[in-house]
Amino acid sequence: MSRLEGKPDHKPLIAVVEYARRSLQDDMVAEGRARGFHELRLAHNAVFATLSNPDGERSSDLAHRARITKQAMGEVVRELVDLGILEMTPDPEDGRAKLVTYTKKGREFANRGFRHILDVEQALVDLVGRDAYESAIAVMGRIDEALAAVATYSPGE
Repeated sequence: MSRLEGKPDHKPLIAVVEYARRSLQDDMVAEGRARGFHELRLAHNAVFATLSNPDGERSSDLAHRARITKQAMGEVVRELVDLGILEMTPDPEDGRAKLVTYTKKGREFANRGFRHILDVEQALVDLVGRDAYESAIAVMGRIDEALAAVATYSPGE
């Protein structure tokens, strides 16, 4: 059997980033389950990562920022509504649309999750040092911006 042509002899950036993303998301789900939300799934991270307006946001806007389809976000939102973490209310600017907001229970849960993220980040700073951590964040931010500027894919294709 022959070797794949052009395959790098090192772990490429896409693999490093993907493994780190999976580990961080797995950790967030494990933390949520440890706090009693046993139904929490990896897909729910799409909402927690994008819902930031306390007055609510449209599911389609969340989907765009999460880079998933509107249908996929709609399914995730419905699951979190069923779990009592989110609620949907009429959009005062468009009676046909709904706004997604956290319930009181959902805000408490999300706030604990954000505190956990800060704890994880501090553990990483302790592991690699503040300068290295901040450099990594800055470099990854620049890479994200550069790739977003040339991206031609959009969810749903």
